[in-house]
Amino acid sequence: EVEHKSVLIDGTNFLEISDIALVQDTVKFSILGWIEPNFSKGSQDLTIVSKFESFNLFLVRESFQIQDGKTSIVPATLNFSVYDGTEWYTIQGNTEISEDWHQVAAVVDDSVATLYLNGKVEGKVKLEKEVPRGSTTEAGKCQQKSCIVDVKMSTSDADLTVGAYVTKKMVKTCCDDDGFMKTVGIPTPVDHFSGVISSIERFSDAFSEKQILKLYE
Repeated sequence: EVEHKSVLIDGTNFLEISDIALVQDTVKFSILGWIEPNFSKGSQDLTIVSKFESFNLFLVRESFQIQDGKTSIVPATLNFSVYDGTEWYTIQGNTEISEDWHQVAAVVDDSVATLYLNGKVEGKVKLEKEVPRGSTTEAGKCQQKSCIVDVKMSTSDADLTVGAYVTKKMVKTCCDDDGFMKTVGIPTPVDHFSGVISSIERFSDAFSEKQILKLYE
């Protein structure tokens, strides 16, 4: 279990938490916390908690949309993205997020990810992809023109990041052992949160809907 207390995020700072549990072959986990966002600062996407090339629990702030010559407001929502090593799968929430306190939670159970807001399901996504004939799957070789196979969330030794997503900006630097320029990844925080994030907890188990609701109540 990983846990931290409340932290005020001002749109520029963030917190990194050492995490050795979400490693290779992790197929089940739950992450929960409380947020009080401040939409006057921060990025368009406000990251609550993330892990590099693994997952990202974040808000998308209110925006404007023009369709058929008419302008409408798209409310702020909670979202959850999971990475399988080559592709991101995203659950887009449908409940408007205000600047009040909200419980947020995400659960990964094998190849299914579920997003929760205030104890209720916001959405689910199945982690799967299409592979061509002849590809090796858990059920054997694909004998059809193509097959749909389940995939798993990618994991790494990166820290958990609260209040931002830390990506890697590739830059050229000098030099490798042979004297040639080399490319290295420089950790770069993006998508900063603004507001208060409290009681982030990560568990190595996939919580049920009843368990998430009980923790909210």
